[in-house]
Amino acid sequence: MKSPPTNEHDVDLAAIEADRSALRDRASHLGFHTFCAAIALALLATAVEILVAGPPDITNQRRATAVSFYAVFIAAIYGIYLASALAGAGERTLADIRALLLTVFSGLAIFIGFFNLGWNTHAAVSAVFASVLICITHSARWANLSLLLFFVLGLSGFAANADRPPLSDLASYPLSASWSVFTAVLLPFIVAGIINVILERTFKAHDDALLEAKRIAGALGVLANTDPLTGFFNRNKLGETFLSVIEGLAPDDSAVLALLDLDNFKAVNTSSGHAAGDKVLSNIADTIRKALPGASLIRLGGDEFLAIFTVSDEEDSEYDALDNLAQGVSTFFQSERIKISLSIGYTVLSDAATDLTNAVAQADLAMRQAKREGKGQAVRYRPGESVPAAVGGNAGVTAFNPALTGSGIKQEIPARNVGSAILADEIDFEFQPLYDTQTGNVVSVEALLRWRLPDGSLVPLKHYLGTFVALEWQSPFIEHLSKKRLGLIKEIRAAKEVDVHFNLALESILDHQRTERTDRLVNTAEGGNQGMVIEISEKRFNRGIGAESTRSHIMPYRERAAEMGVKLALDDFGKGESNYERLITYPVQIVKLDRSICLRVLSSQKARSVIQHTCGICDDNNIALIAEGIETADQADALKTLGVHIHQGFHYAEAMSKSELLALLHQQAA
Repeated sequence: MKSPPTNEHDVDLAAIEADRSALRDRASHLGFHTFCAAIALALLATAVEILVAGPPDITNQRRATAVSFYAVFIAAIYGIYLASALAGAGERTLADIRALLLTVFSGLAIFIGFFNLGWNTHAAVSAVFASVLICITHSARWANLSLLLFFVLGLSGFAANADRPPLSDLASYPLSASWSVFTAVLLPFIVAGIINVILERTFKAHDDALLEAKRIAGALGVLANTDPLTGFFNRNKLGETFLSVIEGLAPDDSAVLALLDLDNFKAVNTSSGHAAGDKVLSNIADTIRKALPGASLIRLGGDEFLAIFTVSDEEDSEYDALDNLAQGVSTFFQSERIKISLSIGYTVLSDAATDLTNAVAQADLAMRQAKREGKGQAVRYRPGESVPAAVGGNAGVTAFNPALTGSGIKQEIPARNVGSAILADEIDFEFQPLYDTQTGNVVSVEALLRWRLPDGSLVPLKHYLGTFVALEWQSPFIEHLSKKRLGLIKEIRAAKEVDVHFNLALESILDHQRTERTDRLVNTAEGGNQGMVIEISEKRFNRGIGAESTRSHIMPYRERAAEMGVKLALDDFGKGESNYERLITYPVQIVKLDRSICLRVLSSQKARSVIQHTCGICDDNNIALIAEGIETADQADALKTLGVHIHQGFHYAEAMSKSELLALLHQQAA
């Protein structure tokens, strides 16, 4: 695995200082060469002037001696520096050598001036220039040291020439006109010292302010981009991190984006407290960091994390690391062992143009699949083969309210994808006929929810049913689905007048806030609901919905529905709890025996007794009884013997498309 940018947030002050030193080294390098070149040019001009315009006994002149010394010194200094560079000295070492050589040259130059030409000679300006140059380009400490050296050497030169007036040579013995021009800006040593002190403090204050600003900026960057509990990046760094990985992919590499969601984490906070929850999150973060050392890690929020890393082939060990992480992480909190598994969904990306939103949606779909399949595992996203596209494309979905309830919602395909599929008619209906065994005719059909992908595969109902139920009463889905249902009823009954069954959730009908929406469902067609049967699953009765609630809210609706020609059916009878109590209090016209009871009609006397008893109750109360899930002729015969004559199941017909159903109905109607 190749490492993308990781979670290193601290400001590298050492690197900042190194960068600053490098800049000063370059300035020192340029300043050194410029200074030496200026001295050499001044000496050359002075030598030419002395040779051309000087007196005949030039070799005895102090001026010629001084120039000779200066020339030797500058040549020696430059030679030492070049030798050091050729010997391979580092830039830091060369910078120190430059400062030392400038100090030595300036000191010797001023000493020569004092010894040969007298006090306050023109050569003293070299000390000023060198001192200021060293301070600016390298170090105020070196510059101050050079001033001290100049002072000591100056006193020595003055002591050796104590018999001459201090200022006489300035007027009487100028080294040359060229040197006089070069040193025309002579400054006293005290001015140079003041300049050095000012520059030192100015640069130090500037450097300190720069470093402090860097520290503050770094601290703010850490606060802005880091989750304080886990040390991971937060969502602010998601886009930047993703782009850096995708854009840096080599031709043979792929990027992996993994969504890690803790299983049942809410129970930790509930049972052990939030301190335990924080400890679990921190420990899991450390475990993820160790398992995926080269990954960029992001805490999306709550108990969800994102890992982004690159892999070089399909056999990369990080896939195994994800599998191992999913199996669980143990945390000890106050002598309590808390083990949390993770549901991990990941997608493998090789296209640099991949969109972040789409990549996260793909990982999210895979994570939900991992939860549906039992949690504690890692699942890779693979589109098609009963897996929908990660991002729904229908713009009409933006209007719905995404607030869904229930522990299973997080395991299902996201609401936006389901909503897009509804409006795009990918989620549609197939139909299973119900037969009257006495006549052999189809007397009704049940519309079964189906999500068929463009590749022809079906998305399993358990992957989206809860989300579909939550959405079907919201706009724009209620309008779309109501129109679709009523259109199907009209089209089917045009072929043959049979009832059409649709499954609706009991809690949706009983919800106070949805009463008007239920009316809309049966009122939309102004009487076109004739033949509609609303099946309400008995399995949903055990969700805290009491008999009083049933009576108070279904009764008004039942009366209105009856006026519109809508029937109510109790589905999955015998599967839930207190079935007969529900049958007594719930106003239905149809009861559908659950498949689990019908399948035991041959093997269980108790099952036969229950069926026969239920049949008698339904006959006494003018309720139609339907047997579901009939698979064999023997089962069908046994049920007919017990008095149940309307059957549904694979023995008679499997679910079929609308066109196949219409052909069947036209055939029977002929």
